[in-house]
Amino acid sequence: MPVEIFGANLKMNPVPDIGDRASFSEPLEDLLLDYEINKVVGNNEREIVIFAPLVYLHYLSLKREDFKKNNWRFGSQRVSRHDRGAYTGETSPIWLRNLGVTDVLIGHSEVREELEELAVSLTGIEGYDKEPIDRYLKPEIQKALERGLRVFYCVGETETEKQGGDTEEVLSRQLWEAFEESGFDEARYKLVIAYEPRWSIGGNELTPKPGEIEQAHRTIREVMSDIGFKDSQDLRILYGGSMNPGNVKEIMAVPGVSGGLIGSACLEGSMFGEVVNYAG
Repeated sequence: MPVEIFGANLKMNPVPDIGDRASFSEPLEDLLLDYEINKVVGNNEREIVIFAPLVYLHYLSLKREDFKKNNWRFGSQRVSRHDRGAYTGETSPIWLRNLGVTDVLIGHSEVREELEELAVSLTGIEGYDKEPIDRYLKPEIQKALERGLRVFYCVGETETEKQGGDTEEVLSRQLWEAFEESGFDEARYKLVIAYEPRWSIGGNELTPKPGEIEQAHRTIREVMSDIGFKDSQDLRILYGGSMNPGNVKEIMAVPGVSGGLIGSACLEGSMFGEVVNYAG
């Protein structure tokens, strides 16, 4: 049975109160302790990847023994397409590797939304052609893979696209733009796809029906096979969209789902523990 992956996307959390004189890292220390208490640990059947904010990555690099003990991996929420140079605000993949980071998120729905809003503000055109988004992100994928980082590439449709019956077309476009002629196949086991229906992001939002999730995962495998990704049936595809203790069993029972990319439910150890231990 393939190893399942559960990614904890902390986003911009945890943040101490302004003026709090406690240790800067104390909120994160408390969260990781909460994970341990609630048996959020990796084993032969599952991987746990903690995608932390950039400011916490150095702290996590100092906690490698704890990560080893709990079989945790830690990842970055962003990565640059450049190794070094005059790129203000960028995060070099070499820095990440040297810190012990193993994984990176690219193309998360919130990043896509930010890029789309920027494009609209610059062009003044609502509903513009979205193809450039994935072409823009493609060099980040290539550089991360080149530097030995495992890429979690996020794809998914908006509510408008879903209502228009365009989910499969959107997923196909996003994958072709990101991976066509990219020469990534030799690193195929360094790639994970996360299906994020963008209309289902936000903790308490509705989730797609099991049949819709299955179809989306099937589409992703078929498209990646068409692009030239060998062993596409072994490609691990996660579901990311308000997965929580109440729906995790149903979602994980869907054929083709290899795990979850968790947002809100990973901010409490008890909730995240119920998610990763759903089969217990």
